[in-house]
Amino acid sequence: MADIDKGHLIAATCRGLRRSEDSRATWNPVPGVLDGNTISAIFKHPTRSGVFFASRYGGVFASADDGQTWVPVTSPDHPPAVRELLVVPGTPDTLYAITRFQVILAIALNPGLL
Repeated sequence: MADIDKGHLIAATCRGLRRSEDSRATWNPVPGVLDGNTISAIFKHPTRSGVFFASRYGGVFASADDGQTWVPVTSPDHPPAVRELLVVPGTPDTLYAITRFQVILAIALNPGLL
């Protein structure tokens, strides 16, 4: 689960992303490319407001609008299974993906996109 702003949350579930705008009282699906998919990880960029990352089997996606819309940041079917996503504050243009096989992948982020 990631905090969007005060009282607004976004969560990874086995049925896609869910969004709460009332401090967890209700959860609504986030429509789009991740809807209906198991989301294995979600991460909020530590220095870029409104930027989030999410992974599903076969891809990592980014959002620059607080999780409203998502675009792929990896090619199809790569990486296959991500467990964790991380941006280190000192390297804000690199997203690290840790796979279920303990492989760490460095994904260069397009500064113009995010």
